[in-house]
Amino acid sequence: MRHLGPYPTAAAARAAAGVEAGQVLTWSRDPETWRAEKYPHAYHVPADPPIDQD
Repeated sequence: MRHLGPYPTAAAARAAAGVEAGQVLTWSRDPETWRAEKYPHAYHVPADPPIDQD
């Protein structure tokens, strides 16, 4: 397991993971995590917290 970062946003972390993988990654998201896979690696990025729009 390797850790990349820290990055200021989830978008920056996803871009860096694509650079590390050497290609654009296809991401899926659950409420808390972005995920992508490129065999033999899996990439997991914590999602940014929701923005309050009060």
